[in-house]
Parts: sequence; C-alpha cells; structure tokens
Amino acid sequence: KPSRNNNWISDTLRDLKEGNRNDSFTRLIGRFYYDRYTEEQTFDILEPHAENCDYPVDELEKQITEIYKRYSNGNYECDRSWTTIEHINDIPDCAEDAFLVENIVPEGHISIIYSEGGHGKTCIGATLALCVACGIDFLGFKTQQKNVLFLDWELSRLIHKKRVREIAKGLGKDLKEIELNYFYRPLSAAISHEFNRIQKDIENYNIGLIIIDSLGIAAGVDPVEAVSIIQVFAKMRELGVTIVAIDHQSKLQEQ
Repeated sequence: KPSRNNNWISDTLRDLKEGNRNDSFTRLIGRFYYDRYTEEQTFDILEPHAENCDYPVDELEKQITEIYKRYSNGNYECDRSWTTIEHINDIPDCAEDAFLVENIVPEGHISIIYSEGGHGKTCIGATLALCVACGIDFLGFKTQQKNVLFLDWELSRLIHKKRVREIAKGLGKDLKEIELNYFYRPLSAAISHEFNRIQKDIENYNIGLIIIDSLGIAAGVDPVEAVSIIQVFAKMRELGVTIVAIDHQSKLQEQ
C-alpha cells in the first residue's frame, strides 16, 4: 500500500489558492494514473492532502473516477510491479543506451525544452536534432544516432532550413551530410488530428526522435487545462518514440 506521507505532494499544494485546487489535484491524479496506481491507491494517497487544504473529498473521489474512466475506458488494470517498494540499491542500473542524449533525453520518453519566449528554444531543439541525426555530441553530451523528424507548427520550411543550415555550419557540418537523417514536416492541425500521418512517417522513415515546436499549438487545447494536456501526452506516448517538445510560457502562467 503506498505511503500517505508524501512530502512532495504537500510541497506541491502549499499556499494553494482556492481557484487552483481543481487543476492541481487533476495533475496529481494524472501522475498517479501514469505511474500505474489504482483508483483506490490514488484516493488513499490524496485524501489527507485534500482534507488539509479544505478540498471536498467527494469532489476528489469524483475527479479520480472520471480521469481513470476517461483514459482506460473503465478497464484499468494495475501492474503491481510498478508499485512495489524497492531499496534503491536493488534497482538495476540503467543501460548505457537508456538515454538518447547522455543524461538529458531518456530514450522512449517525452522531454520538454521550456522557457519564456525569445530564449532560443527552437534553435536549441534544432541543434539537438542535428546532433542526433549526425550521432555527434550535443553540448558535450554523447548522442545515439537516429533519424529525426522535426514537426513544426511555428515557422515555414524555408526559414527552418535556413536556421538548420547555419547551425550545421556552426557544428562544422555540411547540410548535405545529414539530409538523409533529418526530416521536416510543417503542420497546422492539432497533433490528435495528425496522429495517423505522424505514425506513418515514423514507420516509413525509421524515425527515432521527434522534435515538436511548439507544444501549445500542437496540443490544440488550453495548456493550463490539466485534463486535456494529460490526454495529449497520452496520445504522444502512443507514438512509441523519443519526443522532445518545445514549450513556451504563456501570459497566464507568467501571471
């Protein structure tokens, strides 16, 4: 049975304003869902925290039921191995190839490049893509060579190619050297509508890394609406490849 003494949850909910409680608990429920906790385990963990911040327990229970049904169609089965307590020294070490980019980007998972606008996130994402496409170090960190697909909701293909050519030149590479490993697709519809096309791209071009620019537009939902974002991430995970998503801080988040 999971411990009810989760200090990180208390830290997350500290100084929580009434208008933010629903959103915060939705995010926490989503985390426990994807960590393979059952509905009962999730409720058991979160119930005392709801009581501490005067959040109605019946509302919490309703949220948990709704989220689990939405993402599992009521057929959720918990893999008990995910919730078994282990001593840290008994957990096997990561394999050397567990990271696509050494100690930064875990292979097969979703990572995010996140900051306010104007800080060069797209250039960082394109540089990472080039390094993986070439199998060369990214900012001093080793990479595994993979075919890369850059999904662009922000700029035109001409501007993107110009930037990539300049980055390649800075890395001492000729763009022609990596053109067979670096693919680009401009998109406008939400990722949920483009899912089948992206899936075919992955299969047809043996894609091992996807860069998404940017997450807010690709999601096609309100980025501060937790339930919708959880659903978008679930869809992204279905693609089955490493994803690095570029995300911008919204005006609302700045406030």
